[in-house]
Amino acid sequence: MIPTTLGEKITFYRREKKWSQEDLEEYSGVSRTQIGRIERNECKPKVETIKWIEEALGLPQGKLLRTVQFATAVDDPITEIESVLENSKLNQNQMKKVQIIVELICRIVNEGKK
Repeated sequence: MIPTTLGEKITFYRREKKWSQEDLEEYSGVSRTQIGRIERNECKPKVETIKWIEEALGLPQGKLLRTVQFATAVDDPITEIESVLENSKLNQNQMKKVQIIVELICRIVNEGKK
């Protein structure tokens, strides 16, 4: 089975490393309880939480969200991205460039759904 949800992907990469949820907790700083809920797709973690898990698993940033069924990953990926950007230290010009990139990605994703 190919993992398609965020929870399935985290479980897949965690087991590939032969880690327990406790191991992932130790390396990511995300509680075992939260990891379990994410793996069961019972909650929608913040982008920052996903980043911590990716770092712990040694995955490139964005790997877990690539081709994920977003309905189970985050409530609204655009809102999550905007939230992260608001807390970043990007200047106005850099923010505009990121917004353009996000809009292009959204167009590509929406075209792929047709």
